[in-house]
Amino acid sequence: MLQAYTGPLASEGPAVLYVGVQEALHNIALALLMTTVSAIAASVGAWRLARQVQAAAASTVVQTR
Repeated sequence: MLQAYTGPLASEGPAVLYVGVQEALHNIALALLMTTVSAIAASVGAWRLARQVQAAAASTVVQTR
């Protein structure tokens, strides 16, 4: 796979490409982390909204009796 590399640092072997791949994976890890945090935030927001709607519905039922 890495034997066909003919870039400017080809004399250093595939270690240069391994470092490049490792560096590129940092972007993927950051994207997964940000996606996870935003999914948790959206879930907490939906849960809080559901509780507010449930509380409003319960207070409406109490007032109409």
